[in-house]
Amino acid sequence: MKAAIFLLALCVPVWAGLADGEHAAQNGDFRTAIAELRPLADQGSDEAQAWLGGVYFRQGNYEEAQWWLSLAAGQGHPVAQTFLGLMYQDGKGVPQDRIEAYQWLVLASAQDARAIGLRVRLASLLTAAEIVEGERRAEEWKPEKGLFVPRPKAGPVIPSDPRGRA
Repeated sequence: MKAAIFLLALCVPVWAGLADGEHAAQNGDFRTAIAELRPLADQGSDEAQAWLGGVYFRQGNYEEAQWWLSLAAGQGHPVAQTFLGLMYQDGKGVPQDRIEAYQWLVLASAQDARAIGLRVRLASLLTAAEIVEGERRAEEWKPEKGLFVPRPKAGPVIPSDPRGRA
């Protein structure tokens, strides 16, 4: 019992930071969101990485978005997989690759029904061979839990605008 209480006590600050970061991101306070989510993302939290990637995506910082979303998507986070699929579909921060986009949307739609419509919409733009290839890649894909390596900080990661907007 004492061990369970001890573990719970260790997790409460993490949950609080994640909740604060999510709340700030939802309210457009990107500065606070980044400050709350970055330490958790650096520790390998796929949820924090997905939210952080989403914040950078909304700011138009696609390079940072791709980094964090790839880490979370690689661990099997469905929202990060959806965002990454959209980035490949539209060529935002990555070379446009609709087969790669389709692969990520197939993976996301297996866990999150909200991705199904995006997957169907993209499929309507692909050839049968491209769909088969995207599905083959998704079938061969394996999550990379435990392989997280923190990204070195290179310059400011928090926007200079005090409201946290780009």
